[in-house]
Amino acid sequence: MKTFILHWRRGANEKAYGDDIAQAMNNLGYGQGALPALDYWEEIKDGNESDRKIKELLEATQEIISNLEDADAATNEETGEEFSDITRLKKAIAEMNGKEEL
Repeated sequence: MKTFILHWRRGANEKAYGDDIAQAMNNLGYGQGALPALDYWEEIKDGNESDRKIKELLEATQEIISNLEDADAATNEETGEEFSDITRLKKAIAEMNGKEEL
């Protein structure tokens, strides 16, 4: 099974899986009628430049989060906020990595 990124004209991106692009789009419930709304698609392969850049960005972001966790905990205690910016960022990164939590 291959991984594809669908780049929609409205600016959103969506990950799709299938043996080919047609099957991947069908797996998401899209038919031929969706093609006019699609700007372009790309297959994600090991070594793909955009995939490598995403991994580098995630690693850098995780390092920044690690450095800010103590300040984040202090802010949470002071403000009583249930979800800080750091917590939301950690959750978003975990979701991008396909994990529930970091």
